[in-house]
Amino acid sequence: MRALALTAALTAFALAGPALAQSGPKPAAPKSDKPVAARPAPGDNSVVAVVNGEEIRFSELAQYHAALPPQYRQMPLPQIFDELVSAVVDRRIIIQAAKKANVEGDAEVKRRVAFAVENVLQEAYVNKVLTDQLTDERLKDSYARMIKSVPPREEVHARHILVESEDAAKKLIADLDKGVDFVTLAKEKSKGPSSGTGGDLGYFQREQMLPEFSQVAFALDKGAYTKTPVKTKYGWHVIKVEDKRSSPPPSFEESKEEIRAQESQVVVGEAIDSLRKGATVKRFNPDGSETKKN
Repeated sequence: MRALALTAALTAFALAGPALAQSGPKPAAPKSDKPVAARPAPGDNSVVAVVNGEEIRFSELAQYHAALPPQYRQMPLPQIFDELVSAVVDRRIIIQAAKKANVEGDAEVKRRVAFAVENVLQEAYVNKVLTDQLTDERLKDSYARMIKSVPPREEVHARHILVESEDAAKKLIADLDKGVDFVTLAKEKSKGPSSGTGGDLGYFQREQMLPEFSQVAFALDKGAYTKTPVKTKYGWHVIKVEDKRSSPPPSFEESKEEIRAQESQVVVGEAIDSLRKGATVKRFNPDGSETKKN
């Protein structure tokens, strides 16, 4: 049943085409409990099926596998080999029938084929530009500029004890003044979710806490605690600052994908601008009159 379900799903994706296979509702990937048999290695040009005299090779199967939605693409090709071959065979049968019916000669089909070819050409050219220009050196230069433009931000490592009334908070402060351990009080008295760890909030930046809380926490010296209760919408707090530091900048590896995405837009934009300068373009308004807009 699982094999039949996967075959039906893959055949549906074959009918819809790779573009449609990437969108729309995606069924959960079926699990397979059958052993994975040895199959030709990726890139092998072995024949996996022959349909009315036309050969289907492993390289085509691998290409089709790569175009499937993520939940199928992440499954090893050998695991769904038989079902995938069936789906590609069905696809080839339909294509052969379409050619026999001279569907290729239909004007709408020609238009869509031409449009698909243009999309492939556009994608290939953009990928070439990115491959040529989006080097590690460029990404590292962008990272260096980013680090310079984003100064380190102050972070505070604090603990707090949350209680329901101002009087209760004042009593806690009196206990602290007598030398009672902050962590012990937090574990015993705090109503907050951090009570189990002695009120530990870890390191945070100013905007990550409520303004009234951050204003007090960032004003305290390292090792100091509040001498008056701090009120927020959650209740009354007694705050202690354990440490202060400047937030370390993200590493190049941590930032690489974000930088790559940003630089990709820049590179493609520059390429288009350059091509535009060498192109002769005429544009027309809806009424057919020519516009000077380029």
